[in-house]
Amino acid sequence: MVTMPNLIAVSRMKASPKLNIPEAMNCPVKVAVQFLAGAWTLEIYWYLSQSSMRFGDLRRSLVTVSPKVLTQRLRDLEELGILKRTVLETYPPQVEYELTPLGRKFIPIIDLIADLGRELTKRPHKEKRRKKVDVL
Repeated sequence: MVTMPNLIAVSRMKASPKLNIPEAMNCPVKVAVQFLAGAWTLEIYWYLSQSSMRFGDLRRSLVTVSPKVLTQRLRDLEELGILKRTVLETYPPQVEYELTPLGRKFIPIIDLIADLGRELTKRPHKEKRRKKVDVL
Protein backbone atom coordinates (compact mmCIF):
# COMPACT_ATOMS: atom_id res chain seq x y z
CA MET A 1 0.00 0.00 0.00
CA VAL A 2 1.34 3.41 -0.91
CA THR A 3 1.17 5.74 2.05
CA MET A 4 0.97 9.53 1.88
CA PRO A 5 4.62 10.11 3.00
CA ASN A 6 5.73 7.72 0.26
CA LEU A 7 3.62 9.59 -2.31
CA ILE A 8 5.32 12.82 -1.31
CA ALA A 9 8.72 11.17 -1.57
CA VAL A 10 7.91 9.79 -5.01
CA SER A 11 6.88 13.22 -6.25
CA ARG A 12 10.21 14.70 -5.07
CA MET A 13 12.50 12.14 -6.72
CA LYS A 14 15.11 14.00 -8.77
CA ALA A 15 16.95 11.10 -10.40
CA SER A 16 13.75 9.69 -11.91
CA PRO A 17 11.43 11.08 -14.50
CA LYS A 18 8.76 13.44 -13.14
CA LEU A 19 6.28 11.29 -11.25
CA ASN A 20 2.61 11.97 -10.81
CA ILE A 21 1.14 9.42 -8.42
CA PRO A 22 -2.37 10.93 -8.06
CA GLU A 23 -2.79 10.70 -11.85
CA ALA A 24 -1.44 7.14 -11.81
CA MET A 25 -3.79 5.93 -9.07
CA ASN A 26 -6.24 4.71 -11.71
CA CYS A 27 -3.63 2.20 -12.88
CA PRO A 28 -1.93 0.14 -10.14
CA VAL A 29 0.71 -1.06 -12.61
CA LYS A 30 1.73 2.53 -13.28
CA VAL A 31 2.11 3.16 -9.53
CA ALA A 32 4.33 0.08 -9.06
CA VAL A 33 6.44 0.82 -12.12
CA GLN A 34 7.15 4.31 -10.82
CA PHE A 35 8.90 2.68 -7.83
CA LEU A 36 11.19 0.90 -10.31
CA ALA A 37 11.96 3.98 -12.41
CA GLY A 38 15.20 5.88 -12.36
CA ALA A 39 18.81 5.37 -13.25
CA TRP A 40 20.41 2.36 -11.54
CA THR A 41 17.24 1.50 -9.58
CA LEU A 42 16.82 -2.02 -10.98
CA GLU A 43 20.49 -2.77 -10.45
CA ILE A 44 20.32 -1.53 -6.85
CA TYR A 45 17.28 -3.75 -6.23
CA TRP A 46 19.12 -6.69 -7.78
CA TYR A 47 22.23 -6.41 -5.62
CA LEU A 48 20.32 -5.68 -2.41
CA SER A 49 17.98 -8.61 -3.06
CA GLN A 50 21.03 -10.87 -2.63
CA SER A 51 22.10 -9.39 0.73
CA SER A 52 22.61 -6.10 2.54
CA MET A 53 25.58 -4.15 1.22
CA ARG A 54 27.80 -1.28 2.24
CA PHE A 55 28.05 1.77 0.02
CA GLY A 56 31.53 0.86 -1.21
CA ASP A 57 30.44 -2.66 -2.14
CA LEU A 58 27.47 -1.30 -4.08
CA ARG A 59 29.73 1.20 -5.80
CA ARG A 60 32.14 -1.53 -6.87
CA SER A 61 29.26 -3.72 -8.09
CA LEU A 62 27.80 -0.88 -10.16
CA VAL A 63 31.06 -0.19 -11.94
CA THR A 64 30.10 2.81 -14.07
CA VAL A 65 27.83 4.70 -11.64
CA SER A 66 29.26 7.86 -10.12
CA PRO A 67 29.26 8.17 -6.31
CA LYS A 68 27.03 11.26 -6.61
CA VAL A 69 24.36 9.47 -8.65
CA LEU A 70 24.48 6.37 -6.44
CA THR A 71 24.13 8.48 -3.30
CA GLN A 72 21.11 10.28 -4.77
CA ARG A 73 19.41 7.06 -5.89
CA LEU A 74 19.97 5.47 -2.47
CA ARG A 75 18.52 8.55 -0.75
CA ASP A 76 15.50 8.52 -3.06
CA LEU A 77 14.86 4.83 -2.43
CA GLU A 78 15.28 5.31 1.32
CA GLU A 79 12.79 8.17 1.26
CA LEU A 80 10.34 5.95 -0.60
CA GLY A 81 10.65 3.29 2.10
CA ILE A 82 12.25 0.82 -0.31
CA LEU A 83 15.52 0.47 1.54
CA LYS A 84 16.89 1.00 5.00
CA ARG A 85 20.15 2.80 5.69
CA THR A 86 22.07 1.77 8.81
CA VAL A 87 25.12 3.67 10.06
CA LEU A 88 27.49 1.10 11.53
CA GLU A 89 29.40 1.93 14.70
CA THR A 90 32.84 1.63 13.17
CA TYR A 91 35.72 3.98 12.69
CA PRO A 92 35.56 5.42 10.16
CA PRO A 93 31.76 5.20 10.10
CA GLN A 94 30.32 2.92 7.44
CA VAL A 95 26.82 2.73 6.03
CA GLU A 96 24.95 -0.43 5.10
CA TYR A 97 21.83 -0.66 2.93
CA GLU A 98 19.17 -3.35 2.88
CA LEU A 99 15.72 -3.74 1.41
CA THR A 100 12.74 -3.02 3.65
CA PRO A 101 9.68 -5.31 3.65
CA LEU A 102 8.20 -3.05 0.94
CA GLY A 103 11.42 -3.27 -1.08
CA ARG A 104 11.47 -7.06 -0.71
CA LYS A 105 8.05 -7.24 -2.40
CA PHE A 106 9.81 -6.26 -5.62
CA ILE A 107 12.23 -9.23 -5.49
CA PRO A 108 9.98 -11.63 -7.47
CA ILE A 109 9.66 -8.98 -10.20
CA ILE A 110 13.43 -8.41 -10.26
CA ASP A 111 14.00 -12.18 -10.39
CA LEU A 112 11.68 -12.49 -13.39
CA ILE A 113 13.49 -9.66 -15.16
CA ALA A 114 16.84 -11.33 -14.38
CA ASP A 115 15.57 -14.69 -15.73
CA LEU A 116 14.42 -12.99 -18.92
CA GLY A 117 17.80 -11.26 -19.22
CA ARG A 118 19.61 -14.60 -18.89
CA GLU A 119 17.33 -16.12 -21.52
CA LEU A 120 17.86 -13.21 -23.90
CA THR A 121 21.65 -13.39 -23.60
CA LYS A 122 21.54 -17.04 -24.72
CA ARG A 123 19.69 -16.21 -27.92
CA PRO A 124 21.74 -16.39 -31.08
CA HIS A 125 22.33 -12.96 -32.50
CA LYS A 126 21.62 -12.39 -36.14
CA GLU A 127 24.36 -10.58 -37.95
CA LYS A 128 23.27 -7.38 -39.57
CA ARG A 129 23.31 -7.62 -43.30
CA ARG A 130 25.23 -4.90 -45.01
CA LYS A 131 23.62 -3.37 -47.99
CA LYS A 132 25.76 -3.58 -51.03
CA VAL A 133 26.37 -0.17 -52.46
CA ASP A 134 27.45 0.12 -56.05
CA VAL A 135 30.41 2.40 -56.34
CA LEU A 136 30.56 4.32 -59.58
